[in-house]
Amino acid sequence: MLRRRALGWLRASVGVTLVGVLALPIPGHAAPGATVTITVAAVGANGEPVNGYQVVNRQGSPNLSGCPGPSPAAVASNVYACEPAQAAAQVCWPAPAFVLCLADPWTKGLRRFAKPGALPAVDPPATPMPFALQLDDGTRCILPDGIDWGARADDMVPAYGCNPGKTSMGVLIAAGDDPVSAIDRSGPAWVVRVGELGPRDTPFESPRRHAVTTAWFAGN
Repeated sequence: MLRRRALGWLRASVGVTLVGVLALPIPGHAAPGATVTITVAAVGANGEPVNGYQVVNRQGSPNLSGCPGPSPAAVASNVYACEPAQAAAQVCWPAPAFVLCLADPWTKGLRRFAKPGALPAVDPPATPMPFALQLDDGTRCILPDGIDWGARADDMVPAYGCNPGKTSMGVLIAAGDDPVSAIDRSGPAWVVRVGELGPRDTPFESPRRHAVTTAWFAGN
């Protein structure tokens, strides 16, 4: 399901864990220069924002039609991806009568949506994708979430969009590839390919390799 949902976004757009405290590393000791992985717990068991997160305006997002599966970034049960893609609701926690959805870990803003019916119990995906990345040059990237970040003449597409509101950049994969493959996790420092995005027929320079300094996942 994760692959189908993630590829749908692309088509549309073309270490100690302490859950009671926000954003502590997933268990493990990072080697010098290694990617730091962080689990965000933005909503408590009672459905209220915790750890400095708070509900912000919904900014005109469409109503949700369903939350049928796990968030691609989930490392715990019952963290949801909701539809439609245009709602940008791929990291969501249940709350009484609502779901609370997060786009990035920097603003600490949760958007509140009416719950689209009963939510199924869901387990995390086998290979979670971080919902946010920070790269070695300070660039910040997030999952596309139905946003059109642009395209390229070489048919590479964004698995992540970078620097929202600024020059359109993306963590790139070849069209048709599994979005999970966007991050090379074979070494202590994860690596991605980053390039410019714009009109589909625009010839941009080849993507450049960047190390991922920090990667954020969603948990409870």
